[in-house]
Amino acid sequence: MFEEIRTQRLRLRALESRDARRIFEYRSHPDVSRFQSWGTDSVHAIESYILELAAIEPGTPGPWYQIGITLPTTKLIGDCGFRVSESEPLQAEV
Repeated sequence: MFEEIRTQRLRLRALESRDARRIFEYRSHPDVSRFQSWGTDSVHAIESYILELAAIEPGTPGPWYQIGITLPTTKLIGDCGFRVSESEPLQAEV
């Protein structure tokens, strides 16, 4: 389980099923999606992905792990992925 990180301005936290619609909204926006390599899945596909994340221990070498970025008010404003290298477990990619 991802341990929440709080600063004065932001929170980094595990994604929740209820975040799927918001993720779909901002990932579908042309100003966001034009700089990304991922597609604009359906809300259902994003919900399924979030459920799959529950089975992954953050920091496990190999799979990507996605976290939510929120304002202190808990409004989701983005997400960020990271993964630890399988071949070099002291390296991570963000």
